[in-house]
Amino acid sequence: MNHPLKGTKQTPEHIAKRVANYPKVRKLQDPKIKIERKVKITDAGCWQWVGAIFQKPTGSYGQLRVGRRGEAKVVRAHRYSYETYVGAIPQGLVLDHLCRNTLCVNPDHLEAVTQKVNMSRGRHATKSKCVNGHSYTASNTYFNSRGARECRTCRGIRYRKRKN
Repeated sequence: MNHPLKGTKQTPEHIAKRVANYPKVRKLQDPKIKIERKVKITDAGCWQWVGAIFQKPTGSYGQLRVGRRGEAKVVRAHRYSYETYVGAIPQGLVLDHLCRNTLCVNPDHLEAVTQKVNMSRGRHATKSKCVNGHSYTASNTYFNSRGARECRTCRGIRYRKRKN
């Protein structure tokens, strides 16, 4: 895949110069320019989002407004980048940041996977015990409908408390 930001010649200065030379109307309509204007390329090859940021407990995600004034909607920058450079995200799949940087919008660092796979690769995947100290073993681990890993012992305790 040939990305316009890939390679050593695409420094932030080159991108800024190219973006500045686009007519104003073109800047608003071209999705690639919309992305290029808001990224900083890191040494690791990440396209670090420097635009608006949405804070979540699980990390920070870039966001941007797309569409005409009055009809615009806010979308996640990594999803917009993937859809612009790669194509539509298949239904039922989510994007996994292979670089583990949630502000990265480089489509080469994004992979469409199931939520279960995404959760198994995430920051909690290396934990060997739950918050209450129970071990995550094959018999004591439950994956909920979102693909998140839960401790069966804690889940049983919560269930019994709700029943009483």
